[in-house]
Amino acid sequence: MGSCLSSSSSSAVVVDNKVNGKRNEGKYCYNDSPNPAMLANKNKNMKNRASDIGSSNHSAKSRHDNIIEWRDELGANGDLAQAVVHIETSLTKRVEDIYDGIQDGPILGSGAAGIVRKCKHRETGLEFAVKCLNVGIIESDAIIESLREEIFIMCQADHTDIIRLEEVYESDTQIYLILDLLTGGDVFDRLEEQPDYHYSEIQCAKIVKQMVNSIRYLHSKKVVHRDLKLENFLFDDEVSDNIRLIDFGLSKHFVHDGYKHNDSVGTPYTIAPETIKGEYDEKVDVWALGVITYLLLSGDPPFGGMDGEALKTVRQNILDCNLVFEPKEIWDNVSDTAKKFIRRLLTEDPNDRPSAMEVQRDEWLQVQGTMDAEHSKPLPTKLVKNLLEFKDYSNLHKILLEVVSFTLLPGQIKELKSEFEKIDRDGRGEITLDDLKEVLLNRVTKNNGTTTLNGDVDGTTATITQTLTEEEVEVIFDSLRLKKAHTTIRWHEFIAAGLSRADFDNRNLRLAFNRFDHVGKGYVTLDDINYLLRGNKGHIDEDIIDMWQDGMASCRCEDKDKLYFADFQQLMAMKGRDKQRSSMVSSMVVGLQQRGSLRNYSSRRSLHANSEGDNNNTNSISSINDRMSSTRILSSTLAMMSALSPSPTDQSKSGGGENNNWARASVRSSARFSSTGRNSVVSRSSTRSSSRSSIGSAGLLTVSRKSNLVPVAETTSAHC
Repeated sequence: MGSCLSSSSSSAVVVDNKVNGKRNEGKYCYNDSPNPAMLANKNKNMKNRASDIGSSNHSAKSRHDNIIEWRDELGANGDLAQAVVHIETSLTKRVEDIYDGIQDGPILGSGAAGIVRKCKHRETGLEFAVKCLNVGIIESDAIIESLREEIFIMCQADHTDIIRLEEVYESDTQIYLILDLLTGGDVFDRLEEQPDYHYSEIQCAKIVKQMVNSIRYLHSKKVVHRDLKLENFLFDDEVSDNIRLIDFGLSKHFVHDGYKHNDSVGTPYTIAPETIKGEYDEKVDVWALGVITYLLLSGDPPFGGMDGEALKTVRQNILDCNLVFEPKEIWDNVSDTAKKFIRRLLTEDPNDRPSAMEVQRDEWLQVQGTMDAEHSKPLPTKLVKNLLEFKDYSNLHKILLEVVSFTLLPGQIKELKSEFEKIDRDGRGEITLDDLKEVLLNRVTKNNGTTTLNGDVDGTTATITQTLTEEEVEVIFDSLRLKKAHTTIRWHEFIAAGLSRADFDNRNLRLAFNRFDHVGKGYVTLDDINYLLRGNKGHIDEDIIDMWQDGMASCRCEDKDKLYFADFQQLMAMKGRDKQRSSMVSSMVVGLQQRGSLRNYSSRRSLHANSEGDNNNTNSISSINDRMSSTRILSSTLAMMSALSPSPTDQSKSGGGENNNWARASVRSSARFSSTGRNSVVSRSSTRSSSRSSIGSAGLLTVSRKSNLVPVAETTSAHC
């Protein structure tokens, strides 16, 4: 459904007398958070508590204090997925000083609470989306809590199919959320472009599988989304099939499975019957997935709500749960297993409805959702080699790599996403020890007890000559699990280990460096590392001190107490280069020994020469000359290698290496629609755009992405 109109003629839908406009304009379809003015009416008790606090000036101060508390709370437990999100609490550091386009960038979406624009990071040129929330009129603790939920959920989410929050800034009247820029449009627009306005089963299953994966992950973290719809899933880019879940403005944490909520929110065409009845749990998301699957396979929702039907009729259809597969000319070509899948998800009684994890294991999704030929291919040997070598890096190096992983754009990690999903066999969004054992013990070629990885690595064949036992795989698993309290490998921990397969450059390194140097000193210290890992609670753990000292010992920097950006670049470049150089040196030494050039250079030969006494002075002098000659040969060779392998500092001084690296990043900067901001394929959108908005609290206006602003009456309404 599109913009919800509230009138006495029952031409609109209101659930629990609350309507929340969450529409938007433009192909990107980034939705807004609930209007703060609307949410102010959501909970009268909370509002009364806020009004007892004092004046609006005090409320503004309270909001700022809350944001400071949120920042400290997110970083308190050392979880990088949370702590790496930069929350700027200084009111003197303006977001406009960091990003261009905050006030005048292209509009990607808009609504009653504010707008979403495209912006550009000034220092690196990377493009993001900025969600501008108008919070200057906040007067309620309920609104503060709603904002906290949205920010916390996006900070905590570390999943391949969920949008990432990068930074948070605050001004006197607005909060700015810096998000990934997804340029592929939403699933609704892709549906409109399909022949006959619907997907094939294989196409549908591939999309639904990603949706289910993201919802299972959220539910495992005790989060219910409550507003699943086609418009809240965006494609990475125009040619990508990867989708990401967005818009957590109505999402909420819950205490345990089955925990009951009472506030009626959502979008009419995907809303569950128990939401209308007034008590529901996280399985409302499963119902919405059933509606979406039906819609993707047929082009129409099962209970109406998108083509101008009377909303009381839609409400009754949902309550009756009268599911029919019509028209026959479409559904006769759909398999029985697909229809059974939809019936399971659209079970009226939530107690009988499957959980998101059970939905993942459904026969239709298991068969149709894994028919991609890429999914059956073995892991790239280079990736497996990276996982094996990661355990040898210092802990500081690992932490730095993980922070870099959080700066990568969707296009830079699409290959790693595919490999991650191959290992994550159960679709939980994290990798278990059993998953890793399956890969490293059973999917690697073994010859005579030796694990061999044949793959072209910088023009050479990589061979790991060691026998992998279960104990050794457990060591590798522990090395990838950077936070030892976790029992699984998280998405960005996996990226950090396989980072050489991602096309990262100095722009990513600069963003990562700035995450550590959060106050802009120009260098990173032990205190900065501690701040990121432990939330700056006034103490530094011994393990962090040891990690810093060990890591800095391996860094070729002059000041062992300060890590400058050039040192940071050098440390990142050590991955692979130093190992390759060490391997080449070893090969040369072996070759020289085999040819006899170094036969007098061994300690055994030297001892033997000394044992001959003075009678063999001539031989000793000859031996020394041989050793010196060999040393000169080796030194000259190493000098040649150094000249052929310049350091990042040398590259930057050459006046072009850094710019060439930056130019390699794949970032899209334009939309695929005209200057009007609308897709050229509108088809049925003119009728459907008026019936697709979310429902929250009674408010001011709603915005349709493909229509103009529509005023909403606040006094008279039709009850759903």
